[in-house]
Amino acid sequence: MSLEARAAVANSPHIIYRSFEQRNDIARTNGVQTQLIAMLEYLVGHGAIIEVTALKSDHSDDTTDCHTGPPYCGTHAHGWSVDCWPLLVATPYEQRQESDYMDAGDPRFQHFLRLVAQGPYLHQIGLGGSAYADADILASGSTCFRDDGEDHVHIGTQST
Repeated sequence: MSLEARAAVANSPHIIYRSFEQRNDIARTNGVQTQLIAMLEYLVGHGAIIEVTALKSDHSDDTTDCHTGPPYCGTHAHGWSVDCWPLLVATPYEQRQESDYMDAGDPRFQHFLRLVAQGPYLHQIGLGGSAYADADILASGSTCFRDDGEDHVHIGTQST
C-alpha cells in the first residue's frame, strides 16, 4: 500500500481520533498493518463514520491474547486491530456530544457490524460493554467474541 493511500485513510474526515498519535499509527508504514488500513478504507468507503478508541500506540500489549490463527493477527500490539465505535456524524472528538454516538441497539449498529463481518482480511470482531448484545453478536457473525472493557467494537485483521 502506498504512503498516499495510507495518508488518505489517516486523513479521512470519517475517521475521528481521540489522540494525534492514533492518526500517526495509520500514516506510518511501521504503524499498523496494511490489512487493517484496507479494512478501514472499506468501511469508510461504505459510508461508515468511526471513532477510534484504541489503536496500536494507546492499547496495552495484547500479544498473548491471540488465541486462533496466525501469530499476532488480531492484536493491537502488532498493528492488526482497532477498537472503535460507529458514529452518526463526523464531529471532531473535542466537540462530540452523546447524541453523536450510535446506540448499540440501533439497527444501523447491526448494519455496521455486518459490514465489518464482510470486510477484507477480517480475523475477528470483539464486542465490549453494551455492544455485547444478542442482536450485535448475531450481526457480527462467527468470529465474534466478548471483549473486555467499556463500550467498543474490536476489529481484528489478518493477512489471509
